[in-house]
Amino acid sequence: MDELLSNTPVYHAVPDEYVFPPEKRPANDQLLDPTITLPVIDLADVHTVDEIIHAGKEFGFFQVIIPKLVDFFFVPGRARMIPSFRDAAVEFFALPPEEKLPYCSDDQSKPFRVASSTTYDRRETRYWRDYLKLQCFPVHKFLPHWPARPGRFRESLAEYIVQVQRLAETLLRATSAGLQARHQGRWIAVEPIPNAFVINFGHQMEIVTNGLLKSVEHRAVTNSAAARMSVATLIMPEMECRIAPAPELVGGAPKFRPFVFREFMEAYAAAAASREDVLNRFSIRPSEAEAEATRAE
Repeated sequence: MDELLSNTPVYHAVPDEYVFPPEKRPANDQLLDPTITLPVIDLADVHTVDEIIHAGKEFGFFQVIIPKLVDFFFVPGRARMIPSFRDAAVEFFALPPEEKLPYCSDDQSKPFRVASSTTYDRRETRYWRDYLKLQCFPVHKFLPHWPARPGRFRESLAEYIVQVQRLAETLLRATSAGLQARHQGRWIAVEPIPNAFVINFGHQMEIVTNGLLKSVEHRAVTNSAAARMSVATLIMPEMECRIAPAPELVGGAPKFRPFVFREFMEAYAAAAASREDVLNRFSIRPSEAEAEATRAE
């Protein structure tokens, strides 16, 4: 990995190695229908569970509006959590190069690391981005590994991540009870809503539900006028957790074989995050599915 993009001088033109060929660039003419948008779900609505399941089947994505947002993301007498952590993240990338360099690593086993692009050495064209990845739970275990600068980074992340975990648990309970995103082979625009979260079902949810809920492709579309800052919070099982379709949702035959999460992460890294390549690694062919169903009986 070369040096971070945020450490380099201001460019007057994008370097060739970051310029995708025209046929691979996101474009509005690739949209399925500009009028099709992601479902927006209010957690206070009595029909929330049905709406989440429908969104998971149809889109794999939805936006959620949190009722009484102050209860989730405001602390009495303190600043707003979401802008506070977002601003701290922006300040981190603006730090002098020598302060970020010790954290730079391509070792995915590290609980905290900074890197640039994706599969940097394996792509002809690279992504124009820097990223910071941190393990967060339990907070008391990982907080000492988080950046000490800027000064408010650790405090704002600790507050933010605890509340996001509450939101995730709320959504998971609702599901068990009852950006651009890929849809029908085309892309739909994700129009941002103030104070809303964009939620997508990941690979584990698709596998556990035996394909009922969808993990779909998504992408960020850049522009020449402003930088984009994204904060993605991933809810993941323990590395040795066994993943398999839930028997209650299998029906005739399972579509995926059992595995431990560590195996999935290795496949994810090897496939450079390609959805189809990753899922194919764990998919069961029809003949294999029949054998699995027979053994289950």
